[in-house]
Amino acid sequence: AGVVTQAGMGSLLGKSRSSGGGRRSHSNQITPHDRAVLDLKVQRDKLMQYREKMRITVDKETAVAKQLAKAGKKKQALLALKKRRFQEQLMARGEQQLENVQEMVDSIEFAQMETRVFDGLKQGNEVLTEIHKEMTVERVEDLMAETKEAIDYQNEIEEALAGKMTHEDDEAINRELDALEAETLNERMPEVPTAKPEAAAQAEEGAAEKSDEGEAEPKQKKKVAVAM
Repeated sequence: AGVVTQAGMGSLLGKSRSSGGGRRSHSNQITPHDRAVLDLKVQRDKLMQYREKMRITVDKETAVAKQLAKAGKKKQALLALKKRRFQEQLMARGEQQLENVQEMVDSIEFAQMETRVFDGLKQGNEVLTEIHKEMTVERVEDLMAETKEAIDYQNEIEEALAGKMTHEDDEAINRELDALEAETLNERMPEVPTAKPEAAAQAEEGAAEKSDEGEAEPKQKKKVAVAM
């Protein structure tokens, strides 16, 4: 139960396209399909609550049957076990219904996803059709012919110029091209700073001052010796 075949999905997709309610015109609009899925999920949640309730009841009847059996009340214990068996049967039926509802929810959501995929493929096919209309074989051949004509014309210009130029002209043009490339390369290279860093300049000034002081000291000693 609850298994959806391809034929069932196809009929569901057909209803979705024919009814017009399977698509959302606005992001906040709830479609009949969304309402159906919501109702099924509500029923699923109720069945899950019912299953939990039955489980509690079964555990309770089991505990009662144990107490009655210990007390020697055989008939009452047997009745409690019968109640537990009945509750277990109801719980099993609820489990089956819960499984069917969940399968139906999954089937509808999968069918909706297939519908969205189909719409996307349809739009993509329309775009491809429009592109193919614009890019016909004739237009491609015309473009290739125009390209070939442009290439042939460029070759004719180069041949005409080459026939009127001497070997010296070619060498001069090549040298000019090399100069332009070198100039462009120099413009792209970063400038090398010519000024010395402030710390290096201060260090050189300090070294020069010490050197001057070292030279002045022997001269003063020499003057003193001459005076004596």
